Amino acid sequence: MFILHDKRLPREYKDALSYAFRGVRLLPFDSGRKKREGNAYASIEHHPDIFFFKLDTNTIIHAPLVDETYLSSFTEGGIELIPGSRDPGKSYPDTAGYNAASLGRTLFHNLLYTDPVITENAKNKKFELINVNQGYTRCSSVTVGDSGLISSDKGINTRAKVAGKDVLRISPGSVLLPGESGGFLGGASGVFNDGDVVFLGDLDLHECGQDIRDFIAKHGKKCVELKKLPLLDVGTILMWEG
Repeated sequence: MFILHDKRLPREYKDALSYAFRGVRLLPFDSGRKKREGNAYASIEHHPDIFFFKLDTNTIIHAPLVDETYLSSFTEGGIELIPGSRDPGKSYPDTAGYNAASLGRTLFHNLLYTDPVITENAKNKKFELINVNQGYTRCSSVTVGDSGLISSDKGINTRAKVAGKDVLRISPGSVLLPGESGGFLGGASGVFNDGDVVFLGDLDLHECGQDIRDFIAKHGKKCVELKKLPLLDVGTILMWEG
């Protein structure tokens, strides 16, 4: 198993992931921002979900700047890689092009900001595209199976309900994002291909922690937590077999 994470992920989180998933290969992601002019502001500059979008279990669309070192690890796992049309810019909304959320055959994003390659491939695979106001849709959402969505964002929740999805609205807060006043729960998580969810931290430290566990269980999925650690937004870890 591979896990791609922000290279600044603290040691205690990496140790906890290695303990939870024996034999896992942790890949610290460096966007290369220091070698280029701009490319996302400091707090999110190495967040995977700023540079990668997982359309389905076998397809990832990535920013053109992503180094081949990371891409080769995906191909080891049999994942199709498709380069996007542009790299993230210095500030929002130019940082949000790859931060869409895929749930079953539905894609949620602020479609004004979506990288055109994502839109094209989603349409080719017969996805329903649903517009929301939030450009950081993936950060703001935890997807559960093909029909469950957890978010504190009222607009995302409303649009997901209209689309026939099962929604758990949670309270904001309780998630750390260094350099910012707070982060998002989606950014403090990752999803296996089988739909099980991993949280980078302990749900006991979230006001809605038990509701989140119950919702995930209702959808027939499991959740893994890193106990006794604060929930930490590192830009949605990417997980795949290889």
